[in-house]
Order: sequence, then structure tokens, then C-alpha cells
Amino acid sequence: MTKIITVCLFFIFTSMFGQVSNNVRVGAPNVFIDCSECDKDFIRQEITFVNYVWDRNNADVHILFSKQKTGGGGEKYTLSFIGKKKFVGLNDTLSYIQNESDSDDDARKKMLQTIKLGLIKYVSRSPIGSEIKISYKAPKIKGEEKVKDEWDYWVFKTRIRGFAFGEESRNLFNISGSFTASRITEDWKIKFNLHANYNENKFNYGGNNILSISRYQGLNLHIIKSYNNHFSYGLFSRIYSSIYDNLNYAMAVAPGIEYNIFPYQESTRRQLRIAYKVFVGHNNYNEETIYFKDKEFLGSEKLSVTLELVQPWGTIETELSGAHYFHNFKLHSATLYNELRINVVKGLTIDLTGRLAYIHDQIALPKGNVSLEEVLLQQKQLQTNYEYYASFGFTYSFGSIYNNVVNPRFGD
Repeated sequence: MTKIITVCLFFIFTSMFGQVSNNVRVGAPNVFIDCSECDKDFIRQEITFVNYVWDRNNADVHILFSKQKTGGGGEKYTLSFIGKKKFVGLNDTLSYIQNESDSDDDARKKMLQTIKLGLIKYVSRSPIGSEIKISYKAPKIKGEEKVKDEWDYWVFKTRIRGFAFGEESRNLFNISGSFTASRITEDWKIKFNLHANYNENKFNYGGNNILSISRYQGLNLHIIKSYNNHFSYGLFSRIYSSIYDNLNYAMAVAPGIEYNIFPYQESTRRQLRIAYKVFVGHNNYNEETIYFKDKEFLGSEKLSVTLELVQPWGTIETELSGAHYFHNFKLHSATLYNELRINVVKGLTIDLTGRLAYIHDQIALPKGNVSLEEVLLQQKQLQTNYEYYASFGFTYSFGSIYNNVVNPRFGD
């Protein structure tokens, strides 16, 4: 028995520490795929004429992915090919559209074709360039055909979701639904959204039955017009009802204007937007508020500054906004939101997310005391002067710079 164990251990350790091929392609460019959502195993399996590295500092080519929503509900992916080391200054940008109706396989094929096209200029300048063969399949042409969109860029989407959970002392039921209609072109952005949610909780504790119901419904309409490469203006309206917020209904209309410091054509890589809106609306409350109001007309304004950057050193999205009511400037609020991912040094990445809000404009708070039951079941909003959220994390990787091998066994 001892001999059998010794032989097994010998084979295990020789397998672990023996000479292992890492499939490195001599002379091929080192490529770093900077994309958190991509199927990197698929890329490594299908594109075998480059080396893949796990750290951007070891790369000859850094492929940076960014995406934006399209008017048809899909995604426009922009791939920035950034030359490094011997390819410094040799950059390129390609893009492709992933339609909402595309299957996962269709989406992967589009991504693969775009990566291949972008890598050609680098591979052709490398020692393995002479080994590359290029083929072309001519499309079938049936004469010039003018494409006519019978929907005139309108896209409609509806969704209904529900779930139930139960145990001996508790039952939960939730159902939600939404309907969206949108039309997005380079000149106009029109979006209509209708949504509703119903949530029911039943508890049995100590022979007592407790029923908690919360629901909300709302309607939003945005009409935005592009003015030039930096300016946009629009009209925004909303009707909203919520038990938690003590609103039988609230309606508001807001004209707004936005200025982007950077041209909108560069929005996949960088944006610095300054937006201003003026709101005029009416609130009708479920219960009398702490300001002795059953209903009231309101006017307010909001100013926000938003920065979004997608760069080789990392990504950042931060927004600072402030708002106040016209009838009482003491009723105001300010919010700072930040998402930050920084590639600090080789192998070390830091992720920061946070939101901090100063709140002094809770005009809908109901008058009177809130019971412990209502607090625990979150049936009513409580007064607060602030709220915050924060998360922090870091990743550090070290070891072999190459990751060409794909091994999908056991799903890991």
C-alpha cells in the first residue's frame, strides 16, 4: 500500500513541476484584452496567431473595450487598439453592433471578426507576418437596394416578472412589469417608459399574522434634441406613485440643457457633461406631511456634472449633483457618486465605488410617529440628513505573463 501511494505521489509531483508547454508563439505580438464581460477563452481558442498576457504592462497591443446602448436596444462596442513598446504610436479604433436579437454565438463571432481585423496591422509588422494568409468572400449582390425601416427607428419592449417564496412562517409574492417605447437617431432621442411593482409579505410570528404590502407605479417621458457637437436640450416628464414615499401621485415637467466639454463622437472614451434642469410639478400625498400639506405645487432646479473616462490606466465615472426647491432654499440636497478602477502597478488593480448624499428636502415625510412594524417592514420612509454607500477591493496577480492555454475541465 505504501509503495502504491509513493508511486501516485511521484506522478502527481512530476506532473506539477515537470516541463510544461505554455503554447507561446515565438515572434507573435503580446496582446492584453481589457474587457470584463468578454469570453476570453473563446478569443484564445479562435485567435491563435498572437500571445495573450494577463498584465497590460507586458503587452505589445492593448485592446480596450467600451460600449454604449443603441437605439434598437442593442450595444455598440468600440475597440481601441493601443500600440505599446515596438508598436508605440500605432493605434486604431474599430466598432461593431451587437443587436438585441443576436444569439450569444452571433455576438461572439462579431467580436472575433473585429479583433482579427484590428490585429492585422500589428501581426503584419511582426516576424510571423509572412505566415498570415488573408481570404475574402464576396457578398451576393442583387443590385442596389434601398433599406427602408418600416418601424421608423421605433423600438418597443415589454417585460413581466414575478416570483414567490414561502416557508412555514413567511410568504413572499412579487410581480413587476414594464413597457418601453423608444426612438433614437443622431438628432433625436425619445423614450417612453411605463413601470409598476407590487410586493406582498405575510408573516406569522407568535400566532400573530402580519401583512405588508408595498407598490409603486410610474410613467417617464424623455424627448431630447441634439443641437451640435457639444450641446443638447430636452423635455423630461414624470408621473409617479409610491406607498413608501407617501405619494398618492406626483407629476413633474422639466426642460433641460446639457453641455459636453468633449465632442459627443468621443463619448465611448471620455465625457464631461454639465446638465441643468428646472422642474415644475404637483404632489398629492397619502398622508398629511410634516409641513402640514395634503397636496402642493412645487418648483425646483438641479445642476449636475458628470465625468466618464475609459482609458488604459483604468476607468472612472463620477457625478456631483445638487438641487433645491424654489419656495424654500433650505430644502436642498447634494449627491456625490463615484466608480473608479485604477491599474496602479503591474498586476495591481484597485476598485472603488461610493455614493454620499446630503439630504434636506424630504417634503413628503408623513406627519406623526412611525411604528416599529412600519420601520422593520420598510413601509414608510424615515427622516435622515444623509445616506452613504461604499465598497472597496483590490486584485493582485503575479506569475507567468502568458495565458494562452484554455482548460475548461470542471467548469473552472
